[in-house]
Amino acid sequence: MVVALCVVGTWVLWPSHGQTHVTTTNTVLFDREIVRILDAHCVACHADEGLASPLVTYEQTWLSRDPVRAAVLTRHMPPWAAVPGYGDFANDNRLTLRETQFVVSWVEGLGPRNAGEVFLNVRDADGAPDAAEASADLDRWELGEPDLIRTLEATILEPEQAERVERIVLDLGLTYGRRVRGIEFKPGDRRVVRGATFFLEETRQWLGSWTPWHEFMELPEGVTISLGAGARVLAEISYGTSDEHVVDEGRLGLFFSDEPVTAPAVSANLVLGARGEVPAGATLQRFQSETTIEQETHLLSLLPQLEPGIRSLEVSVRRPDGGTEILLYAKDIRPEWPTPYIFREPVPVPRGSILRATAYFDNTSDGPQRGGFSLIVSRY
Repeated sequence: MVVALCVVGTWVLWPSHGQTHVTTTNTVLFDREIVRILDAHCVACHADEGLASPLVTYEQTWLSRDPVRAAVLTRHMPPWAAVPGYGDFANDNRLTLRETQFVVSWVEGLGPRNAGEVFLNVRDADGAPDAAEASADLDRWELGEPDLIRTLEATILEPEQAERVERIVLDLGLTYGRRVRGIEFKPGDRRVVRGATFFLEETRQWLGSWTPWHEFMELPEGVTISLGAGARVLAEISYGTSDEHVVDEGRLGLFFSDEPVTAPAVSANLVLGARGEVPAGATLQRFQSETTIEQETHLLSLLPQLEPGIRSLEVSVRRPDGGTEILLYAKDIRPEWPTPYIFREPVPVPRGSILRATAYFDNTSDGPQRGGFSLIVSRY
């Protein structure tokens, strides 16, 4: 009996070099559930010419399955810091609970492609030509063909150059005033651009922002931003590092509106902010700023600009009747990913309300460092 058990055990554990797949009972398949999740949340960055290692083919994803599982469970990826239940955002890129369960189940079920097959890091002889792949049409303008396209001045990045923010002034060439209903940005080289923010140079009016997973900012129907003749745009482009010489020339697309002049227009930014020193070893040092809303308004989006060491950010509104609503609660924020929070629907705020922002900072270094934030609020 002992000999028989040893023979059976040896047969089970013996490597099968000629077999490229084993079967599984897992019902979550790459070709069905996983590729859709990659399309929706991942390939804007994880593409062949993207910011991070590609997750396009089955083989690429299978080989990265354990890091993918860990990143999803810790919510390290996608880089979205807003906690569910506080605010409803159009550019929310976090995985739903169901999508997270799909990813975990697929990884723990040995990563089947389809029909119960599992990849064992040996390519099939036929190459699986009909296998599904994740894809994203990154050259397509999401809002349609822009009414005006302008190319930004080229930025040159050298190998091992430090992360930085490049500020570029762009002359729109307008000879008369126009009203903008949306903007969209296309980076020249997606491998190095982490985010972009656009302002009117003259007034610092926030026009919109770009992130790899949400490339446009569209105003609600009928709402516009006014641009005067000769208007110039200030672009702040956040660059990561590169291991080769890169020349980036992004394109900014503007979408104009023919709405009547009496249509609602975006007002000047509301700006809250507090900055100061965070002593060495400090934890949860608070910075807070608030303002009273002097007339009824509608909030469109929030753009935090944060110092390193940020732990959490809360934005709330206290209405005259005493009711308080938390508009944004973000934690585990990664400042290297400058992210706006665009409300899915404008948030009405009555006159006399108090808008408050509170941030907490840590300092794990041996000396004091600068802490604090600015919060730019777009409204009409």
